Amino acid sequence: MTARQPQPSLNFGQAERHLGGLHASSAASLLAASGDLVLLLNANGTILDLACSREDLASWNLSDWIGQPWERTVTGESVPKIQAMLQDAQRGQPAQSRQVNHPSPMGSDLPVAYRVVPLGDREHAAQFAAIGRDLRDTTRMQQRLVAAQTQMERDHWQAQAIQTRAQAMIELSGEALLVLEADQWSLVQANAAAHQLLGPTLAQSGWTLLGQVGPAAQQTLMQHAAQLQSGSGPRVAHFNLDHHGNVWQAALQRADVGGSSQWLLRLSGHPTAAGETDQTWAPMANSAPDALLITNPLGIIEHANPSFLRAVQCTGPEQVLGTSLETWLGRQEVDQSVLLSNLKQHGSVRLFATELRGALGAGTEVEISASAIGENRPARYGFVLRDVSRRLDETPKELPRTASEMTELVGRLPLKDIVRETTDLIEQLCIQAALELTGDNRASAAEMLGLSRQSLYIKLRRFQLGDGVDDTTVKTESQS
Repeated sequence: MTARQPQPSLNFGQAERHLGGLHASSAASLLAASGDLVLLLNANGTILDLACSREDLASWNLSDWIGQPWERTVTGESVPKIQAMLQDAQRGQPAQSRQVNHPSPMGSDLPVAYRVVPLGDREHAAQFAAIGRDLRDTTRMQQRLVAAQTQMERDHWQAQAIQTRAQAMIELSGEALLVLEADQWSLVQANAAAHQLLGPTLAQSGWTLLGQVGPAAQQTLMQHAAQLQSGSGPRVAHFNLDHHGNVWQAALQRADVGGSSQWLLRLSGHPTAAGETDQTWAPMANSAPDALLITNPLGIIEHANPSFLRAVQCTGPEQVLGTSLETWLGRQEVDQSVLLSNLKQHGSVRLFATELRGALGAGTEVEISASAIGENRPARYGFVLRDVSRRLDETPKELPRTASEMTELVGRLPLKDIVRETTDLIEQLCIQAALELTGDNRASAAEMLGLSRQSLYIKLRRFQLGDGVDDTTVKTESQS
């Protein structure tokens, strides 16, 4: 059998031998050093004396406690704890630490953890020592810990809510969106439009964007990524991305989610053969005198030629690409809604009159013709915007003679303008006809039209139909 190991003693084994001759002052020093606050109690729990080793407790007027029952110096919920500690000490049971709170007239209570030990014979002691440890520092640390945990939980749920909303927006977007890990360009998330656009390879394990593009496209990605990370360029980089022989219009943006750096890549348009965009769109669009645009089905601008940039007072394509067409139209939502609904229903729009608004506030009267591009769905739309402000100034007013000619004005002018213009032209034609029938006899013409001569002269001057019609003539006719 193995020898039983001796158990460590909880008390001094030879206390009588070594401490029996201890002087009262030495015993007081030991007790005072054993805790932050030490109370000497009689058998009834009355405080006989006390010692305090912390200077910051001086403001509590501890000397006022001497002569009072210990339980009167604590809060109500601490009284049972004091009674239990005194009973255990009187019965000679091992001391257990309990926290009690001393009320403070200044606000916060003073939390102290006490242990009560008998002084003298354990079973017949007449005096006891309550050795206390100040718990304020511990309480403050616990409060800070709870506050930090609460803030961490709040931040966690807030981040989760933001991430959930972002994922929902990505899934609901009609454009192909990819969320990529920043370093390896590996796929984090792709919406349904991206899967439809890029095909089944996107669902393969270990898919990375760099593995899907050639060296030239990799270099383009790295250049734009470096500019976005350094903050030296725009917040969104627009470029063409060569993907397996097809060229896509791409927009790259940095997106930091949950403390990790990620990329948000937007692909739009329909694929064309590599180089076809540069060979067809760019030369033609850059030299075209009219403003040319290509948008996605939602009206988001994907291409814009220099003429359009000049018309809307922008210096670079990054100010226009990715914005909505309605941003630059005079009637905004109304104009874009009419254009896109007609393109979706009929495939083309012809001579739609509106105003093009510049970034600096200038307005230009334009006519828009547009058509859908390609047979795939969703289709892209091409727009031609022609400046007609000079033409409108030089074009003489003519009265529409058929209902179909009048309906062609709808969309080009507001209804009130159509009615006003038509009314003026009818008045002008009727006055001209009356003057011709009366041989330019204005008095007879006024009678024929049911007008006073004053009213006729006012209209003649307004329409510039007669010579010698001025303010003097109008006043003379009104007095006669």
